[in-house]
Amino acid sequence: MRRTGLLAGETTVEHYRSWHPEDVAARWFHACGSPDLDLGCSFVGWFCTFDDQFDSTLGHDPQAVEAHIATLHELLYSPPLCFLRSCNGTAGLRARHGCSPLSKG
Repeated sequence: MRRTGLLAGETTVEHYRSWHPEDVAARWFHACGSPDLDLGCSFVGWFCTFDDQFDSTLGHDPQAVEAHIATLHELLYSPPLCFLRSCNGTAGLRARHGCSPLSKG
């Protein structure tokens, strides 16, 4: 998350860690083993941090949001990033719950 700029600076990192995303992930994904829980922790941390950005002035500027989402789309579909790990890592979860993988279309 530091690479993408979601966590910039030690103050932001400390604030993020104070949420204890690993505990949240363990509660959301309580039936998962270590590798899946690792992925769940990454998802929870990323999603909550990303979502919080739109609670600022960014969320009131449609052009800035559009640029932000365009950057996100580029990141998600450019390897290597967590999204690709997520697609591969959750294949078993999707199969068990009858979900189809996300597509670009």
